[in-house]
Amino acid sequence: MDWQLHWGAWLACGLAFGGLAAYFYWRRRPTPQERERQRRAWLRQSGRLASGKIVDILTPIPAGDSKPSRRLLISMPEESIIAVYKYEIAGVEYESSQSITQAEAEYFLPGNTVVIRYDARNPGNCILTNSTRG
Repeated sequence: MDWQLHWGAWLACGLAFGGLAAYFYWRRRPTPQERERQRRAWLRQSGRLASGKIVDILTPIPAGDSKPSRRLLISMPEESIIAVYKYEIAGVEYESSQSITQAEAEYFLPGNTVVIRYDARNPGNCILTNSTRG
């Protein structure tokens, strides 16, 4: 059969392909905050448990404060607090950090042992938890 006889089928295929291409081009991509929320939810659900230790708590320098001891010297929102922690998986030591709330900062004190949830395929992908429930 000649392709010209089936122009309607070719047109339908072309429109379907064009529609799919347009969908994938203009679809809504998740924001970095949504991706982080999804990553943390996945780790809470299926991450393995390990113990770690809080190394430091970093807070922004308040305006007018000249003593930068244990303060974060980069620009970040006033309410941000960063917990730096270490943990060991299969003989390899990892160090990571995570943004925490003021309430969590009272629990995650430097030197405290904490529970970490990590991805077994990528142990560097981890989150702090304040209990074994996540």
